[in-house]
Amino acid sequence: SVVDGWPTVRGIESDEMRAVRQRQTAVRDRIERLKASSEDCEDAEILLLVHDLQAAEDRLTDLEVQRKQVRRSEVIASRVQQLRTQHDSRPLPDDWAEQLDEAEALLASGDNAAAETLVQDLDRQLKVARRADAIGELEQIHADLIGFRAPPSVVNELSEYLTELDTQPERPVDAQRVQRSTERLETLVTQR
Repeated sequence: SVVDGWPTVRGIESDEMRAVRQRQTAVRDRIERLKASSEDCEDAEILLLVHDLQAAEDRLTDLEVQRKQVRRSEVIASRVQQLRTQHDSRPLPDDWAEQLDEAEALLASGDNAAAETLVQDLDRQLKVARRADAIGELEQIHADLIGFRAPPSVVNELSEYLTELDTQPERPVDAQRVQRSTERLETLVTQR
């Protein structure tokens, strides 16, 4: 082609020609990256061959956007499945299954943004429910420790931790702390 051969025949290259060649190289690189990801880039390759760089760049941009949307959709679908599994394994709010169905319907319709918003809301609900369950468990352990006349240092430590959780609603419950408190209670029960 004229663009490819002109600099080598004349032995010079203008800034404009250099810019065109750099764009061609960039398009080839993008095509190779997409092909390595199993994307069909035939249209972009043909456009590059006929030296329609702008159309080739536009087609590659479209392919990249589609690829990102597919990956985003897959991530959201995976998270919906994880939430559904958690719903099946433990009691959660009544409308939980319906909301998961709605998220899947939104994904199927291509509305990734709405599906993602709904999944994020479900994630927040799950965190709140888990936190409330863990605090309830700690409060029961606390009451049992008092009932079994645990050493004051053990009771006070758990009391202080429950107070911290109460004053910091965004703070997650430390699972190790729950485990340690459970073990202390079990040890106390076996000793008595």
